[in-house]
Amino acid sequence: MMNGYGESAFVCDGCQVGVLLGVYTEPHNAKPGFFQLADAVKRNWANQPLSKSIWKFLAHHTGHPVGIRDAGGLRDYLLVGRDDTIESYINGWPSGAEEGSPR
Repeated sequence: MMNGYGESAFVCDGCQVGVLLGVYTEPHNAKPGFFQLADAVKRNWANQPLSKSIWKFLAHHTGHPVGIRDAGGLRDYLLVGRDDTIESYINGWPSGAEEGSPR
């Protein structure tokens, strides 16, 4: 646990599913904080599979009660990145770029 925070997840409380975001980190300067997966080589913002999983999550849970929660209290939730791999979750899901959509 860094800076007193545990891992967090972006979740849909209605469906009890979510995407693991990692640990919230507060920089020592005036910049905003960020989430970082513990075992990631890249920063979350540069992690294309993670970004794609968040977009898929948003597309599937439009209009649902979503938010960021402490992952430690989500034992009954299915979390991508904990209970399912990101690669498995996004497998076969179009990101738009493959379909010729504007980037």
